Amino acid sequence: RNGPAMVNLTNGFVAAGNLVIANGTSANGSKVVVSGANSFWSNSTTIAVGNAIGSAGNSLVISNSGSMLALSTFSMGSQSPANFNSLLLDTSGALFTRGAAIIGTTANSSNNTATIQGGALWDLGAKALTVGNTGGSSNLLIVGNNGTVSNVTVVTINSSSTLVNSLVMSGGVLNVSVGLTNSSSTVKGNGTIIGSAGFTGTGTLSLGIGTSVGTLTFSNNLSLVSGSTTVIKLDSSQTGSNDFLNVSGVLSNAGTLTVITNGTASLAAGDVYKIFAAGTLVGGFTSSN
Repeated sequence: RNGPAMVNLTNGFVAAGNLVIANGTSANGSKVVVSGANSFWSNSTTIAVGNAIGSAGNSLVISNSGSMLALSTFSMGSQSPANFNSLLLDTSGALFTRGAAIIGTTANSSNNTATIQGGALWDLGAKALTVGNTGGSSNLLIVGNNGTVSNVTVVTINSSSTLVNSLVMSGGVLNVSVGLTNSSSTVKGNGTIIGSAGFTGTGTLSLGIGTSVGTLTFSNNLSLVSGSTTVIKLDSSQTGSNDFLNVSGVLSNAGTLTVITNGTASLAAGDVYKIFAAGTLVGGFTSSN
């Protein structure tokens, strides 16, 4: 149609070739909602959210045990520019994709966000997921409380030194078979990353969300190189008292360790904070502040 569209699927079935939400800027603000345990939308090829230069404010929502399948790729914010497009999987909604997935991967594409939370699932069919580019910022993959991103081979977070895109763990699970790669972006939050992770450049690992302390668990190995920064908060006024990095395999330490207090209560002699645990600890931070 000419103009923004709103499509709601509630307790029904749709079989389509592909799903394109906003194939031109005149359709900006379009939205597709799939909701209800008996709601299923099947696409024989792709899903594209914001599929035009200048596309903005378009969204796909799958919730309340609704589900969607795409037998090929998923893209959001794949044009330059394309901004503020979103995917929300919530309340046991499920998305099954069988091709590579990209979120805000073109130059000047910013603020495109995929959120998986509330018992929802994104199964990527043993394909790769890429977030961000070096010319855009604030493209996010958020794995929220009880959300799961699974069956993904490689997750790559791309940024530049000044334009940052992020993986935000907020109580969910990210399951990668090969690994997570972060060259100059930010990985932050609390939750569980199943698989290995490597910080290959100037990336930042920041535990917890905002001022809240949290625990981030890596089920395999974590490698932090010399250009990376690890941020840990100490706050005895909170339950847990500090951020905690838990690595089941090998933790290779390097780069800069930044420790932040809550700014109100002074550290006292005899205070002890356990901020790391690892199956094997290798190396050490080259600087701290």
